[in-house]
Amino acid sequence: MSQEGYLWECPPRTKAKLEILNDYLGAWFGILANKGFRHVYYIDGFCGPGEYLSGEEGSPVIAARLASSTAQKYQGFKATLVFIDKDPKALAHLTTLDAIKNPDSNVTIDLKEGVFTDKIESIKEVLNQNPNSPTFSFIDPFGFGHSPIENIKLLMHNQSSEIFVNFMCGFMNRFKEHENEEITEKIKSMVGENDLSQIINADDSIDAFCLAFENNLKSIGRYSLKFMMRDEKHIRDNAFFFCGRNPMGFEKIKQAMWKVDPEHGNSFSAHREASRSELQANLFEIGAQTHPLSGMLQEKFHGRHNVSVEEIFKWVIEETDTFLKSHARIELENLLEKGIITSITDPSGSTRARRKNSWPDRLLLSFAEQQNSN
Repeated sequence: MSQEGYLWECPPRTKAKLEILNDYLGAWFGILANKGFRHVYYIDGFCGPGEYLSGEEGSPVIAARLASSTAQKYQGFKATLVFIDKDPKALAHLTTLDAIKNPDSNVTIDLKEGVFTDKIESIKEVLNQNPNSPTFSFIDPFGFGHSPIENIKLLMHNQSSEIFVNFMCGFMNRFKEHENEEITEKIKSMVGENDLSQIINADDSIDAFCLAFENNLKSIGRYSLKFMMRDEKHIRDNAFFFCGRNPMGFEKIKQAMWKVDPEHGNSFSAHREASRSELQANLFEIGAQTHPLSGMLQEKFHGRHNVSVEEIFKWVIEETDTFLKSHARIELENLLEKGIITSITDPSGSTRARRKNSWPDRLLLSFAEQQNSN
């Protein structure tokens, strides 16, 4: 394998990011093909050489492999993969990799040499060839200031568009008051804010940066989600944001994130991961921390009667930041044990006893009034 400067190591945070991408894209390609979509787009704005020094797959190879396997399984399914990078050596190396050299005949690979921001118009031209095709864009810049939010918005070109973007919140926080106006203007363009004063004056500027960015994402896609990345000192460095318009996509990206963070589903820490390895903490796995959901469910549904489990699951998926149906089942059981769920009605008329942790969509639940803490 060539090591002439364009291949590098794959650190733990990168592996975590790629795990999320691999898991989500595997679901994305398969679900869309199964639903009858005949064509999809995958855009990789900063694709790199496609592999790392130790042989780990990079994002373009992951996408090409999954697209080809889906095309082989579903006759007539087609995918166009657009890979952009400014480094010609990286692109040249990418073309030597088997998944790129030998994709399925229904997978088209479009390589574009240049800076992502300079290629937006040519990307739009590609998207306009199939304007209704579902599109997933992975925007993971190597440096700073190369992914303004206005360019990201252009990739959300239809109702079936989704993005997964690396937001450099730690870097922005360090340079938010830089004397060089060019730097602060780049920060503004990435966040989507004309004035940084509220962020600068916030008690937690990193949180403020992320909140401002997420609010701007929500203006283009209802379903947005943050996954924080912490470095080897447990310091917040960057965050990955998902944005889409489909609740199923939102559920699937949550599932992918929980696989990387099985405790909270919303972050990865290189420091925490190293500590676990040293202490062999895998012998004492901590399960999903779902208890906050109990309070959220009680707050949302207290005093209501005959609420369907289907409605509850829908709310958990679409309105909570991280939780899934599996977590809701656990906490519904806890609420029942505490007497906060006061009755369960089965409209089907079945007299069979409900099994523990079984919550069919059809069941109707009644909730006690919330107790006044005073």
